Amino acid sequence: MSQKNKLLKKTVVRVIAPGFKPHPEVLKSISQFVGQNPFFDFLYDEKMMDRRHPLNSSDRNIRFDYLKLALEEEQSDVIWCLRGGYGSIHLLPLLDSLKKPKKKKLLIGLSDITSLHIYLQQRWGWSTLHASHLDRWIENKLPRGILKENLAIILKTQAQVEFKRLRPVNELAKKIKKIQGDIVGGNLITLTSHTGTPYEIQTKGKFLFIEEIGERAYKIDRCLEQLYLAGIFRECKGLLIGQMTQCLEPDKKNMLPWLWRQWGERLSIPIFVGVETGHEINQRPLPLNTPAVVKKKGDLFTLSVENNE
Repeated sequence: MSQKNKLLKKTVVRVIAPGFKPHPEVLKSISQFVGQNPFFDFLYDEKMMDRRHPLNSSDRNIRFDYLKLALEEEQSDVIWCLRGGYGSIHLLPLLDSLKKPKKKKLLIGLSDITSLHIYLQQRWGWSTLHASHLDRWIENKLPRGILKENLAIILKTQAQVEFKRLRPVNELAKKIKKIQGDIVGGNLITLTSHTGTPYEIQTKGKFLFIEEIGERAYKIDRCLEQLYLAGIFRECKGLLIGQMTQCLEPDKKNMLPWLWRQWGERLSIPIFVGVETGHEINQRPLPLNTPAVVKKKGDLFTLSVENNE
């Protein structure tokens, strides 16, 4: 099939809501959005929303039913999460009842969706995509360049993502000329909540990526301490730090540069900041569980991540 025909053929997307329900404005606009999109055929069922549920989009059994449908149906190619929030971890024990589907799907989401990323990567060996939830597309909250890059990654017209603003934190990172490994991780609070469970993140031979929103330095330090005591950093290739959105002290002081330096002295792995993805407006796509390389070019460090299926 030619590249032109590939672009003419729409990618089929199953929409799910494994965590919080979307904002009312999104629910009002979603039908029009999914019905008029030039790139995707969306499969969306409004029955998956229970407006009476006080916390999540619906109870865990309904959320799991739609996740199971998304994973097992032949029709869809992509599973796109409407919103994060909290709730994906409820579904992990239920996923244990499923056999690995023959057809591999691309899961898209971030924040709370980190739980599903970890499961699909570790149990089924899938690559997933840490990228904007669908609600940001519906509300038109992403800059044009970010939309374009996300679209190219999802449609597989872009072979890799390159982050050119990496900054080394510790001496080990400064001495790196080239280091390779797959990337795993996501939201720090979420992946830390897996510690000590059957779904604990595995980082041997891999880069660990973290991002966070709205947490003070002591809470971030508490998570890092828990990961450290659990041995998560022991055979990790390196720590890649993404956007830390609104992670300030009550007096608006940013203690994170100091905190990174403290951990840089403590850990025997290279640490880099500057991966431009997380909860900021500029949510760049980050393929997970795919090959990546950090290279030094002159005085600059770049991270290149392959866009593999």
